[in-house]
Amino acid sequence: MDQKPGAGHEIIPIQGQFHENVARIGEFLSVGGSKAFRFLLVDPKGWTGFALNRIAPLVNSRSAEVLVNLMTSFIRRFVTLEEQRSKFEELFGDAAVADEAAALAGNNRERFLVRRYAELLKQKAQFKFVSAAAVLRAAEDDVHYYLVFGTNSPHGIAVFKEAEHAAFETGESARDEANTKHS
Repeated sequence: MDQKPGAGHEIIPIQGQFHENVARIGEFLSVGGSKAFRFLLVDPKGWTGFALNRIAPLVNSRSAEVLVNLMTSFIRRFVTLEEQRSKFEELFGDAAVADEAAALAGNNRERFLVRRYAELLKQKAQFKFVSAAAVLRAAEDDVHYYLVFGTNSPHGIAVFKEAEHAAFETGESARDEANTKHS
């Protein structure tokens, strides 16, 4: 008899600040044992509070995946502000990122930040595969945020890329419709 999709899976949404719930998330993930599949969705409000050094231990296992919503519109605005330096170091787990990004401008800065975040996620969580997908604003030809995905499975990365392609096509239709309404 086939199981229904999701049968045997437990999903527990945890409300509150990520950094305040890391221990609780870790406890939940450890219940399944070291061989249980782990999927962590990190969808913050804003750009702080989800340090890479806190995410990596939660998904540092053979059967783990993470999807992080990286709000680059905020990140690129604040990267040059000295008073935000410690937040960048926490977010990326690397003190040099803010200086390297500050030397760049516009889309080059944004692409660098996403690429560097993906590289550091791959390194710190010991993933074999990491990819990023831009999510565009419907009415504009501008990136709203990026989804950064990490996995150890070639199948996982293939599924992510298929979903990225489908989302892009849906987004194109939404942008066409929004542009038609504004014309």
